[in-house]
Parts: sequence; structure tokens; C-alpha cells
Amino acid sequence: MAADYEMSVAGVRVGTIELDLRPADDGAPGRLAVALVLRSDGVARWLAGDNRTIMNAIVADGAPDEVRPVRFSVRYRKPDRSRSIDLTYDEAGDLESVDVRHKGEPRSSRVPDVLQRDTVDPLTALVRVQAWLREPRAPGDSLRVPVFEGRKRADLDLRYLERRGDEHRLQASIVGLSGFDEGDSLVTAQGAPRRWLDVRTAVGRYALPIVIAEGGGRLRTEIRRTR
Repeated sequence: MAADYEMSVAGVRVGTIELDLRPADDGAPGRLAVALVLRSDGVARWLAGDNRTIMNAIVADGAPDEVRPVRFSVRYRKPDRSRSIDLTYDEAGDLESVDVRHKGEPRSSRVPDVLQRDTVDPLTALVRVQAWLREPRAPGDSLRVPVFEGRKRADLDLRYLERRGDEHRLQASIVGLSGFDEGDSLVTAQGAPRRWLDVRTAVGRYALPIVIAEGGGRLRTEIRRTR
């Protein structure tokens, strides 16, 4: 299944996202290949150039407590530099290795080891949320997913609101624990008042987001599915 998204700030288009989920071709049953490409666009591309984030993961799908990462990679490409991160996991889904590189040179992750433990990559987090939404949910149900992508560590907190027609409606909050800069979009800094995102997803096995929006105000950030 593939989906395209447009990201805007204050109604101005700043980026596009391509998301793809399909059965993995590695021969192991129950595994998904998940890919995400984020590109700058519109005024953001004009100001900062062609910036891309390319993520790929193999994820073992199943019930919420069975979803686990197998491997994950991300490539950050900017006009003047590039970064790459590769994460591998053991059979239980525990983090096994972290390879961070800047312009091809190895770097150490600044996220403390203690915060790296018992985490999943961002794409596995998406699959885990989908598995959670496949089970019957009641208003007030909650889920926390600890996320680590090599340079940054966050907690993704979800609160279920309701099902309305063919949509799940919930709220999400991303709490940055390590590696984030002050003012990062959509992220709540530690100790700061929670920033809750309004989220609508499709109902079904692949509960892909339809809209992710941050409150109101003049600088409203929104990610909206276009296909």
C-alpha cells in the first residue's frame, strides 16, 4: 500500500512525504518492507535547497506486542552534506548495533546508551500503532512507543478518542528526550507543556494517517494525505 502526503505550515506547502508498505521479499513470513521519503518543497526548498530524508525498514508484523524491528536505515541528504544511519536488531527485536556516519565518516550517537534500550525505529513505531488500532479501542485508551533512529530519541504517546465512520480519531504527542533542538516542529521538549496533535487514520489493516495537524494558531503545521 502506498500513500502520498503534503506538509504545510500556516497554509504554505513546505514538504512532501511518500509512504509505502508491502510484504518483504526476504522470504520470512509476516514481515513488512516499509519505506518513507520526505522531501523539502515549495518555500522550504527555495530557501534551503533540496533536502531529503529516506527511511527503509524491515518489520515483523503481528499483534501489538509481536511487532518488532528487524533492520532500519535512514539517509539524510542536503545540498552540502549527507548522513547515514543503520540500525540492526536481534531475533527478539532488541537493538544490536548502531552505525552513524557523516559524509561517510563514522560518528558516535549522542543519545545515551540507557535511552537506546527497549526502543524501536520510527517505521516500526508506525506498524506498531497500526497493530494497536486493529484491536477494539475505547475512548481514553493509550499507547506509548519509545522511538530511536540513531541520532534522536523520543516517546510517542497516543490517546484514542473515537471511531467516526471509516476513521479512527486520536491525539498524539512526541516528547523529545535526546538529540532534538529547541523549536523542532511537532515535538514537545522535556518539561514543557504537551503539544498534542490531532490525528485521523483510516480503519483497516493498514491504518495509514489521513491528517496529522497541530492545533490552531497562525503557524498551524499540517500533514494531509493527497493519495
